[in-house]
Amino acid sequence: MKDDDRNAYIKRTETMVRPDEVAIISMFGSLLGKAPVAAQQKVMQSSAKANPHMGFVVEPYGLFLCHEIADLEQAQALIPSRFRIVPTRIFEDDEPRPYVIFGAFTVHTSAMWGSRVEMYVIAEDQQTGLLSWVIVDYDTNTLSFDPGQGFVDPTADRSVVTTTHRGTVLVDMEATAPPRRIAAEAELGQGVMTPLDQDLWLTGNLSIAYGGHLGDEQAASFGLVFEPEEMRQALRIPLEAVDVSALSWHPGLFAPEPSVVACFPYAQHFITSQIPTGADIQTEEELREAVAEINASPPSKGFSSAGIKRSMAIGATISFLTTTSLLLFLILHFVLKH
Repeated sequence: MKDDDRNAYIKRTETMVRPDEVAIISMFGSLLGKAPVAAQQKVMQSSAKANPHMGFVVEPYGLFLCHEIADLEQAQALIPSRFRIVPTRIFEDDEPRPYVIFGAFTVHTSAMWGSRVEMYVIAEDQQTGLLSWVIVDYDTNTLSFDPGQGFVDPTADRSVVTTTHRGTVLVDMEATAPPRRIAAEAELGQGVMTPLDQDLWLTGNLSIAYGGHLGDEQAASFGLVFEPEEMRQALRIPLEAVDVSALSWHPGLFAPEPSVVACFPYAQHFITSQIPTGADIQTEEELREAVAEINASPPSKGFSSAGIKRSMAIGATISFLTTTSLLLFLILHFVLKH
């Protein structure tokens, strides 16, 4: 792929993120979250008809703490039945292990803007044979949408995902419902750029699913479209340069200390569907074709708040008419009685 093509894709992804739209979605999405999940899903499907894609940019220094699973039965219970946990590598020269991975990053997307810590169980989709990242839990300081819960207000009471002038990645995410915290520091200066395992980082990101309370048994997977070189390598941070001072998520599920720590010292640019539609892309070649196709197509506006605003407007109109009718009825009743 030519440099011009790569830059075009990156620019296109970034321009799909509009702060004004994100602000509207954050405001109205929180209100829409009070509606039944089925109704929220219909609104999202309506929005996706006009603009099926959204830009998703992970900002530099996303940190991934990879913990070996200690209780395979408990971990398997968190993921849909079509998935099976399999050992995998983080970097291409690692020893395969069954992993729970914590990803801590800041994102700006077509629908949200903020920091997140996501917890994944790495498993194979028995229907497609694809290694997959199954999101089983998360905390965040921004609005979220997932198939099992619909729109969800921020869960984190404290949210820190940043870097210092000393070259330290700082993560400190704390929530009260449920009460838990993850706090870690990693020294970037001791990291070495190392080739990543492509089954996990390239193929795995073509098949992402929700598990636990976030999804449902029948929910489809979804894939990310990205320039493959953004998943070729990352900083391998030596374990002695990492301090995990708090990690109270899912006690007993995984080893308390990570086996491997990876950090991406650059932004990663993804385009994905607004709602899960299945893992249509399954190989690197198909991924490159998808990038080229997007580059050649007319620019997309990304996620649109039009469907959400329309639903809120209809709801407000119905509420106004109902209230007005009731008020007129009461006035008429009072007049007739007196």
